[in-house]
Amino acid sequence: MPCIALAIDGGGLRGIIPVLILKHIEEKVQESTQSRRRLVNYFNIVSGTSTGGLIACGATLGTNEDTQSTKYDFDFIESIYRTRGPEIFPHETRWLVKRYNKLKNYIRPQFGKHGIETVLKDIFESTRILSCIRPIIVTTYDVSCNKPFYFSSRAAALEPDLNYS
Repeated sequence: MPCIALAIDGGGLRGIIPVLILKHIEEKVQESTQSRRRLVNYFNIVSGTSTGGLIACGATLGTNEDTQSTKYDFDFIESIYRTRGPEIFPHETRWLVKRYNKLKNYIRPQFGKHGIETVLKDIFESTRILSCIRPIIVTTYDVSCNKPFYFSSRAAALEPDLNYS
């Protein structure tokens, strides 16, 4: 049996681009099938890298009403980028600070964790990765330890007491 995966790229504020593409595809699929079925329901697994992980989590978070309903749609996820994007990915306008940050980015991540943590807590609250309607994998970067980190619904199911925060 084939496994159909949806992989969503990162890219900071440019993450709005895959959101818009996925939203358009979902609209076309819904038109052609005469269904309100969400796009993520057509995939066996959803993965996202960095900001693509935010999209993957948002698009697959269940409502607890049934196993196919999602809490958020692509319009809501798009609004996160439009309204909270500058908080997650702050943009420096001063010339000297921009030059310093550009050099610093060679050894450290470009953005700190405060903005993304605040937004994620506001949106997802205490929701766990096991609340997603599809298995998900999120690859990201731990800015405090300066190393890659992986979240997966499978690991969460195997170790329910594991705290990712």
